[in-house]
Amino acid sequence: AFLASLSEQRVREDALQYHLSKAAAVASSGNVNSSNNQSIAPFQRVFDEEIIRIARFVDGQQVGLELTAKALFARAEPLASASIGSVQESYAQLSDLRRDTKKTVDECFALQEFFTTSRNTLAEIAEKADEQLRGALQCSAALRKRLNKAHLNSSLVCVISDIHHALRQTEEKILTKNNAGGDSMWEAPASFQRITTKYWVKDENLTKLMLICAAEAPLLVYGMKGPLTSTDRRDLSVSEGDKLWDTLATRITSI
Repeated sequence: AFLASLSEQRVREDALQYHLSKAAAVASSGNVNSSNNQSIAPFQRVFDEEIIRIARFVDGQQVGLELTAKALFARAEPLASASIGSVQESYAQLSDLRRDTKKTVDECFALQEFFTTSRNTLAEIAEKADEQLRGALQCSAALRKRLNKAHLNSSLVCVISDIHHALRQTEEKILTKNNAGGDSMWEAPASFQRITTKYWVKDENLTKLMLICAAEAPLLVYGMKGPLTSTDRRDLSVSEGDKLWDTLATRITSI
């Protein structure tokens, strides 16, 4: 059902190409000289509508996925913090949570792929429009301004990271039969030495990379302790984590 809804929301490429061809025919005669020209107004309207529609759809899907992920965390966190009773029952709960988490992560991957494909389709049409309409609309610049990020919200990644961490804690407690509440939380040292290898990652690949990493190790945000997931529903639409990513992006751009 989720994949079907994504398919139904694809960019209306045929409509965009149709209106662009009509506008381009007028532009070839040299009659287009401003963005207010009525000959290109239909294309401009459809192009703007598609950007807004895709942005709203992706935002809405992210909110839904984050709600689902928070519900999963609400199930996983108590299991990780409680003492192990029946090993068989705990394994069953762990298995159910892993299955539901995988489904949610797969839907995140699918939404990211949809978003990337949609942005690329709109970018190709925008580039063609800029060329054929002789820059009358500046479509590429408008697209970059309105869809300025290619990744999903980092707040969603934070919830997924917390879920995986809770599942790892639960599994370790089951395996070691530790009934004392699990391992103590690791805290970053005040100072340390490290050797790192850094890689450039395309913006549209950032969500997938972070989700894959979160399945192996918890996401660490310096200055924060405990779960990264907000328990306040009012914070659902506020992506504090995106401020961190925006800061990193600014630093990278300034290099």
